[in-house]
Amino acid sequence: MYSRPQIKQVLLKPILISAIILAGHLASTAQELSAKPILQNVEWSADGDSMMTETGNIRTFNLFENVIVTQGTLKIVGDNAILEQDKLTRELIRVTVHGTPVSYQQQLDPDGSTVNGTSDSILLFTEDATGETVVELAGNAHIVSPDTTMDCVAIVYLPNPDLIRKATGPCTGLLSQVEE
Repeated sequence: MYSRPQIKQVLLKPILISAIILAGHLASTAQELSAKPILQNVEWSADGDSMMTETGNIRTFNLFENVIVTQGTLKIVGDNAILEQDKLTRELIRVTVHGTPVSYQQQLDPDGSTVNGTSDSILLFTEDATGETVVELAGNAHIVSPDTTMDCVAIVYLPNPDLIRKATGPCTGLLSQVEE
């Protein structure tokens, strides 16, 4: 028979081991979450009609007249939009917005740094290979980020690293200098 201190010690070991395993699991989970993009709901509004269709596993929402699409701090405003969603996973595949012009704005960090852009159309999607969010501005593309201003025919912009991946010319631009 165990004495009381031995029982306490025997019971505490599994609890301590469980706590260590749980802490390791939580740390691992937190690390995984920080490496993955945060999934946020997509909200939209439109003054005109809207229509939903399905083709295979793709659900398509067509929105008309003064469309506003938001996700977190991202906001796109245009004349009409097409939202494509995977029917099975409910994952947003692509957002295409057309307008005269379409405007895009997004807060990049908690300090309030923002990016703003306009173009004839904007395509928003997550790149499969890298997991990066991609914003493509096509037709009379204009973008102002914390350190760059550009006007081009088309611009491919990555918000997470605040990087203009590609610009189709002719282009003009400005690189902002750091104020001291």
